[in-house]
Amino acid sequence: MDDDVRDTQAGQADHPADEQDEAESAARRHAALRAFAQSQSQQQATAETTRAEPARVSATHPPAPSSALTRQRSQPPGLRGPRRGALISFAVAAVAIIAIIAIIAIIAVGLPNLAATRSPTTGKSSAAPPTTQPIVRINPLGDGLMCVGDIAWSPDSAQIAVLGNTDRCGPSSEGEQATGIYIYDARTGKLAQQLQPDLAVFGSSPVQEAIIKSRSNPYNTPELSYTALVWTPDGKTLLLPYQVETSAPNAKVATYVTGLLRLGIHSSSATSVWIDTTHPQQTGVPERWDLATGKPVTPPPSSAASAYLWASDGSLAMNTPSANGAIGNPAGGQSFSVWQPGYLLYQLSGGNLADTGASDSAPVKGDVGWSPTIMPLSPDGRYFDTYVAYSFDTFDSLTPPSTQHVSPSEATLAPHDKALLALAQQMTQATGDLTQQPGYAIAWRPDGKRMAAVGLNANVANTATPPSALTVTVYDTASGQVVKRFTPDWTGLSTRDASLEMAQWSPDGKRLLLEDNVYGAITIWGPGALPA
Repeated sequence: MDDDVRDTQAGQADHPADEQDEAESAARRHAALRAFAQSQSQQQATAETTRAEPARVSATHPPAPSSALTRQRSQPPGLRGPRRGALISFAVAAVAIIAIIAIIAIIAVGLPNLAATRSPTTGKSSAAPPTTQPIVRINPLGDGLMCVGDIAWSPDSAQIAVLGNTDRCGPSSEGEQATGIYIYDARTGKLAQQLQPDLAVFGSSPVQEAIIKSRSNPYNTPELSYTALVWTPDGKTLLLPYQVETSAPNAKVATYVTGLLRLGIHSSSATSVWIDTTHPQQTGVPERWDLATGKPVTPPPSSAASAYLWASDGSLAMNTPSANGAIGNPAGGQSFSVWQPGYLLYQLSGGNLADTGASDSAPVKGDVGWSPTIMPLSPDGRYFDTYVAYSFDTFDSLTPPSTQHVSPSEATLAPHDKALLALAQQMTQATGDLTQQPGYAIAWRPDGKRMAAVGLNANVANTATPPSALTVTVYDTASGQVVKRFTPDWTGLSTRDASLEMAQWSPDGKRLLLEDNVYGAITIWGPGALPA
């Protein structure tokens, strides 16, 4: 073909172009364009076979053409055929080049995108895992859940179950659904599931029969409430001790139907509703439930201890605290300590804990104690004990730093670590109105090396600006030094009456949760936001 091109060029230089020369010239140009297109197609096929990185097309530097087309373009304008034939040839060449550039651009963009959505081993499409956020904010009120009463971490630390009200704050009335349990993804904050525990309790025939027998007046409206929310070790059910008040508000003696709801999360077949027939018409009675039989027993009275060990018969024995400071796992651990999420509080002169600022009794500055919120499960998931939590309702004074005891019979405990001791000492040295400084919500990381604390204040819900009292402080328990402080982000939220305030570490120790009592928001700090 090179010889033909040279002959043509020589002929065009010696003689005027005629119609035959024009046809031959056009034919040779078309042949050159077909050769260029064929060579580009072969390069694309090779790139697809070897999965090499495709050529990137530049708007200012198009790909170099083949040698035949280069020579054709290099001819001086005066040596080509008539202008009409030249225009036709250039039009054909332009269309071919544009088409080839478009194909190359599509391949250049498409191959990287295809590689991003294919599995490197199977070539099949694979969905990206959910993005774990270092800080997650959950607004239950925005999802229709108000007045949060309790929160429980799933055993795998991936979810939280939130107990609250879906219609109005307060207990549920018979025939009126008011309680909801919302389950959220702790890594993303997305709402995963909604449960309605009231339907199970009020839908139980034995509960309805017990309510009828307990009513002192047929016009009384039974009201249902729950005292705790605990996630079982297998991750399949939630435990909710419940009570149904059957007496009228003006009744001299309140009457109750009490029991335990085991609520299936993914299967209704796992749901059971049990009644405590041992203590009819009573509430607040210590119980140890056998989840295999659905029957409670009254545990023998014992003094509060700093650590416990499960026995084979489901009883709890006093135990020696862990030497490394670990707090243990009450939701399925063989042993555990009382240093679970709870409250550091003043003792009241009337003998009750100062868990809120409103009280007829005055807080006693010289008597600071510990009150954990704990209802443990045996490691085999069979026994559920409410007694430990109730035993601390009578207050356990921390010595040191308490210098006096309001009640002669109150038990005493040594602080878990230097961080807790420092906070307790700070409370004994406080000045001013103690009802405005009732104490702290406390939570230890499972290994016991970090303690989180947030100051309680019963009246901050009425403030117009985010209160500094809700700043979470993380301490090193060995030294008592501050490691880090966190302040939740309340952007876009409004203050409201949300009485619950609590802090909880996840079972794996990688996340820290705060439920505040100003906005009712849940903030979870995770990897990337928490200190080591």
